[in-house]
Amino acid sequence: MGTHPKFDHDAVLAHVARLELLIQSGSARQLDEQLEAFAWVLARHFHIEESDGYFTDVLATKPELERRVEGLRAQHTEILAQLDTVASTDATPEGIENFIVTLRAHEADERELLQDATLQDLGTGD
Repeated sequence: MGTHPKFDHDAVLAHVARLELLIQSGSARQLDEQLEAFAWVLARHFHIEESDGYFTDVLATKPELERRVEGLRAQHTEILAQLDTVASTDATPEGIENFIVTLRAHEADERELLQDATLQDLGTGD
């Protein structure tokens, strides 16, 4: 059985927080090490979401959201490529910050999708 997406998401947030602290401290070596570790964590996080995470649950309950799910899956590939580019070059604070902005926007879109999938049409009743 896979890792629960909530715990995995917490690991992603912890890595982002560490990156932000390292940007402030200016330690290039530690930034490089953190980016390398984060690449693995983020790839694992995306895999969990896609394989045994909430994407499957969303599509089971709201198949009409398939286009949005597929868009978010495509973003996973793009975000991992962006992280790889940032990590494989001389990581600049600006490049890392741009990556974090992209990742946070993606995570907000995923939260919105999950919310849309779980909201019940309560109606007004008769």
